[in-house]
Amino acid sequence: MSSELEQLRQQNADLRNLLVQAEARLKIAQEVTDEGLMMVDRDGRVVSINDRLVELWRLPPDVAAKALDSQL
Repeated sequence: MSSELEQLRQQNADLRNLLVQAEARLKIAQEVTDEGLMMVDRDGRVVSINDRLVELWRLPPDVAAKALDSQL
């Protein structure tokens, strides 16, 4: 039983590491693209806005920050 639990813990740690790596790659891709991007979750909450979107829509930076902060 103990070895099974340790295996599950290791799998969990491995999956968390993969998630962290994927999130980092996504953040880099979002920031280097020429497209304005806004990501929302399944509930319609804004979870990410890139600088290009703020620039294209000519949003004051505080508006973008408030959109993100209000969703947390």
